[in-house]
Amino acid sequence: MSVAAAKYTDSSRVFGKLVRNDFVHKGREVSDLKVHHVLTTKYRRKAFTAEMLARLHNILEELLLKWDCQLVEFNGESDQVHVLFQYHRDIALSNLVNNIKSVTSRLP
Repeated sequence: MSVAAAKYTDSSRVFGKLVRNDFVHKGREVSDLKVHHVLTTKYRRKAFTAEMLARLHNILEELLLKWDCQLVEFNGESDQVHVLFQYHRDIALSNLVNNIKSVTSRLP
């Protein structure tokens, strides 16, 4: 198999980057659910500074730990933030995303 073909058939690649296959084990269940969540500013205004992104990284890491989730990847620009996290299927994803949006909207 060529390198180009392996690039598209490798299931451990997410968003062009190699992601560890850390499965979540709970009882008899095994899952590997990941979410790529993008947070943008209103009207795509350039509002995030480097200090704000560092603080947001820490806030999201703590918040996801409270929800028993794991932050896999965090990347941000001046107008958007990309968050890749892993969660278990018992967690209501809509409630988690709603909590993330409410906490990050109050970032000074």
